[in-house]
Amino acid sequence: MTTLVSRTYRPAKWQSVCMIALGLWLSASLVFDFLIIPSLFTSGMMETSDFASFSYIVFGNFNHLELLGAAIVLGSSLAINYRHNLSRIKIDSSVVISVVLMAIALAYTYFLIPQMSALGMNLDQFSNQALISNQMIGIHLIYWVLELSKLALGIFLLNKLYSNSCELQ
Repeated sequence: MTTLVSRTYRPAKWQSVCMIALGLWLSASLVFDFLIIPSLFTSGMMETSDFASFSYIVFGNFNHLELLGAAIVLGSSLAINYRHNLSRIKIDSSVVISVVLMAIALAYTYFLIPQMSALGMNLDQFSNQALISNQMIGIHLIYWVLELSKLALGIFLLNKLYSNSCELQ
């Protein structure tokens, strides 16, 4: 008795890849924003003189991980929408949202965090200058608006991917 085992090629489940990457990215952002930052604030670490260099390292590393998550989400949403049919010129809302999420991660990594760290550095040790300037408050406001936008768009995209994966085919 001979049994033949046939192997068929199954393409990657790009919706699952996108949902896992997006879920990990958003949950890490929530932990970072609502657990780590408040604990640094309450412990008094933000008032020390070396906080700017410390935050540049920590936030910079986290933002590079965010770039990786955004790249995975963008790549998988492109794979979901184009599925080996590159002649189709239809831009789905998930691709637009993924591009916006990538732009937010790029803005964090290459604009906001370096600017915040530069403004936080006090190079004159003898001055009695306030640590938080108006520019720093403005950049923090931009950061939180982008962060809330990232969370809202990410949750919307995650909901869309989940509802699409639950449809009967």
